[in-house]
Amino acid sequence: MTALQFPASPAHLGLYSDPNQAVWQYDSDSTVWDVITSTTRKVFSGVKASTTAAFDLTGSFADVPFNTVEFNIDNYYSDDNIKSIAPSTGFYRVLASLFSDSSGTGSSYTARIYKNTTILLGEIAFGANQNVNFDETISLVEGDFITVQCQETTGLGALTTDTNFTMYRIGFAPGTGISNHNAFSGVRSVVTNAVSTTSTPTAIDFSNVDFNANANVLGDLYWYNTEPERLTARASGYYKIRSLVETSSAGSKNSYTITLRQTTAGAVQTSISTSTMSANDQLELDQTVYIAADTFLELLVSNSDNTGAINPTVYLELVREGV
Repeated sequence: MTALQFPASPAHLGLYSDPNQAVWQYDSDSTVWDVITSTTRKVFSGVKASTTAAFDLTGSFADVPFNTVEFNIDNYYSDDNIKSIAPSTGFYRVLASLFSDSSGTGSSYTARIYKNTTILLGEIAFGANQNVNFDETISLVEGDFITVQCQETTGLGALTTDTNFTMYRIGFAPGTGISNHNAFSGVRSVVTNAVSTTSTPTAIDFSNVDFNANANVLGDLYWYNTEPERLTARASGYYKIRSLVETSSAGSKNSYTITLRQTTAGAVQTSISTSTMSANDQLELDQTVYIAADTFLELLVSNSDNTGAINPTVYLELVREGV
């Protein structure tokens, strides 16, 4: 490693590329240099496992064991391979994919994921010979654990050996004393009530956030309640955008239009995606895109029938993957 020689009289937010290929930014308010990108490797921490044999289900919920372990870095699983335990405080990606066998009638299977003793996601009903998937970003404290549960009401069904579970740390929580390259940066905005729709495209006002952290090295946030419809990328980089939209029973076929729009610092507006939906419909967005600093995202909704609503399950998530 080469010794660092920072500029003697840096400007606020000025950048410095050191001989070790790390980039620093000057914060004149705190009179410190913060590392933006680091050459230090990010150490992987996670587990991936699947069911060893078909797992028979009953009419009561049961924890699903994942006994065939592909990797288990940092000892997430205990001896029973049921509880996946967070080894440190931070943000994690939790994924589960469940496959049912040919037994059962209708939507007789129900799956859910628990964080400790609380349901993390809503229950999902499915039928025989089907696959359901969970994919969630969540903040966990060291020692928190995740379990997957399933039931089948006829008591005849089972999960096949394709059923699998993955959990890995995507970043430490800000303020845990970890260098910036390992700190989590992201936000998920949510609503608490249904959002009425009209024929005029209108940005959803998000009423709260599940998490909202580390938008830049100065500690700014992505979402503020003074502009509840916006998620603002404070730093340029590559971001994963995820969203879930569910429509109410009102409205006709393809009467809903959902647009994910970005507006740059220069007020240039472009659509990242546009989709049509019908009543009682569900839309999932999952894209990785490059976003320039001070660009904000909005989720616009409308209904050509001038009626309808978006269910309060809607969210918009933005997570920085890298610079």
